[in-house]
Amino acid sequence: MLSLKSCGVSKVYVIDVVKNRLNKALEIGATGVIDASKENVVERTLELTDGKGSDLTIETSGMQIAMNQSINFAKMGSTIVFVGYPESGNADINISIALNKELTFKTVFRYRHIYPLCISAVQHGSINIKSIVTNIFDFNDIQNAMDESLKDKSNIVKSIIKI
Repeated sequence: MLSLKSCGVSKVYVIDVVKNRLNKALEIGATGVIDASKENVVERTLELTDGKGSDLTIETSGMQIAMNQSINFAKMGSTIVFVGYPESGNADINISIALNKELTFKTVFRYRHIYPLCISAVQHGSINIKSIVTNIFDFNDIQNAMDESLKDKSNIVKSIIKI
């Protein structure tokens, strides 16, 4: 979301099932949030976009249901970027809806060679990563940092390890 906002995207909606992450998204500038554990994601997205759907969807969870929801609320001719990996490595998506909407699919292997770009954006203030950090761990506490970040997802948005 921070990257999209820094590139000038005016409306960014965040969908998640973790309340703390949704609250953080609103706090740092999301136009709106959708709690997928409580709301019909497709209906709510269409409502927020006046029935038009999303121009660009970046699906990061890798959950099959989220992949299909993305297809269902995507605007005709829009693009969906799949970032998250399905647990099985395979996804059963509704290709007929995608074909009818003439959607473009792109894939990204998460952090593909963009470290210099990201470092520059943070260095020049385009992206304020401090706003998403909820936990800071010392380098000597790295195992605890990893364990906590995995088991306490409802409270931890992003952790950093001081080197």
